[in-house]
Amino acid sequence: MERIWHHAFFNKLRVPTDEHPVLITEPPLNPKNNREKMTEIMFEKFNIPAFYVAIQAVLALYSSCRTTGIVVD
Repeated sequence: MERIWHHAFFNKLRVPTDEHPVLITEPPLNPKNNREKMTEIMFEKFNIPAFYVAIQAVLALYSSCRTTGIVVD
C-alpha cells in the first residue's frame, strides 16, 4: 500500500505531502491493526500534517444529505 500511495502522491498528484491533510476511507469491519498501520505509514513516511480515516458507508450517507440510514454495499 505504501508504494501505491507514494506513486499517487509524488507521480500523479505531484503534491508535497507535508502541506496537505489526507482523508482515507475504509470498509466498516476493517481491523484496528490495519487502521493503525495506515496511520503509522502516513505520519512517519509521508509526514502529513493531519489524517482522518472515515467509514465509506458514512460518507455515502453524508453525500446524500443524511446522517442516518442504511447503506447496502
